[in-house]
Amino acid sequence: MEHSDTITTPARPAKPVPAGRPALGEDKRTRRVNLSVNVRELEALRALAEREGATSLSRWVRDRVLASLDERARTGDVEREIARLRADLNRVGNNVNQVARVLNAANRWRAAPPEDLRVLESIEEVRRVLGEIRAWTSEHS
Repeated sequence: MEHSDTITTPARPAKPVPAGRPALGEDKRTRRVNLSVNVRELEALRALAEREGATSLSRWVRDRVLASLDERARTGDVEREIARLRADLNRVGNNVNQVARVLNAANRWRAAPPEDLRVLESIEEVRRVLGEIRAWTSEHS
């Protein structure tokens, strides 16, 4: 038998891999919410969950409710943005009205040059478009 001058160190044992899913920590769902429904409502919920391929009715209901909360948060952001846009539109409308008043006052004592008439026509068009935008934002807020 030959003798080797090489020193070998034993291999370190591998760290054991934890079994199962990772711990959820604060995300672990430990609170319960009770929901009462009548027979027709329960059947409707089960039918919808089944149609969407859900394997657990309670998980499906929870997911739908939480998705609804996310949607409401996004809707609130949209409503705030619409309110800001309406305020901006009001400022633009006020500026347009001031320009129209100045032109009308200047033209009261003399014949209006064609440029002024074109500006007044443009102002009326801007007012019409602002009215349409206001109507749309009212419907969507």
